[in-house]
Amino acid sequence: MKHVNEEYSWIISGSQKFLFDDREFVATAGDVIVIPPNVAHSITILEATEFVDFFAPARENWLQGKDQYLRG
Repeated sequence: MKHVNEEYSWIISGSQKFLFDDREFVATAGDVIVIPPNVAHSITILEATEFVDFFAPARENWLQGKDQYLRG
């Protein structure tokens, strides 16, 4: 996925794998990942994880309720 928003992900506990076109990175408790706009990426939860994600600017599809991949 990629989006026009800058994404910030703060890992509180657990771990996630971030996959980019040219690299992958495992983030663990205390890490903060910043993903620039329009950078293709995927995220895999590796274990029970608490995290905070936020986007700048706010994601329009979330504000409009069009984020069906989250609402299932």
